[in-house]
Amino acid sequence: MKCVPWEKDRGRSIVRIETKMNMDGESLMDSIRSVSPRCKINLVSSDKGTHIAAVTNSACVVCGALSETNCFLDNAISQPDGRVAWTVIAPSSKNLSNLVEKLQEVGCEVEMTALRNRSEESVLTYHQETIVRMAYDLGYYDIPRRMNLDEFSARVGISKSTLAVILRRAERKLIADHIDRL
Repeated sequence: MKCVPWEKDRGRSIVRIETKMNMDGESLMDSIRSVSPRCKINLVSSDKGTHIAAVTNSACVVCGALSETNCFLDNAISQPDGRVAWTVIAPSSKNLSNLVEKLQEVGCEVEMTALRNRSEESVLTYHQETIVRMAYDLGYYDIPRRMNLDEFSARVGISKSTLAVILRRAERKLIADHIDRL
């Protein structure tokens, strides 16, 4: 849900985890520790198979790379194929290039799928722009849709009704801006 670098090679995150096998909290924590034994985890289980966790990782390669390149991780979304789609904010394209190089140096596979220059004149709020871009990137606006509102809601951890309102308000602003320019 959110991840911030903390010191040189540490990271703090709040994550939402949905397990397909309705795994209990203790088993999930054991599984996470088997992959990353130096993680500190504070887990709260909400529904069967859904968990919210505050995670502090004391050996995070990604956090180190973000910190060294002065980039910020805005969000990270797990993909069905096991990859993670990141939205990164960087002060310049040079910082972003440095981040890609650092990640590749430590063995990460990096594929940049989109590069956008954030305009100061956006008609959308930052939050609306982030949600609309994610919807677009994940195929919500494709014909046929690659992801429906239920799936998108689950993916971003926002209730379906709230997400629908965010999208409708953003769409209205974009349409009004377009009509005003005609």
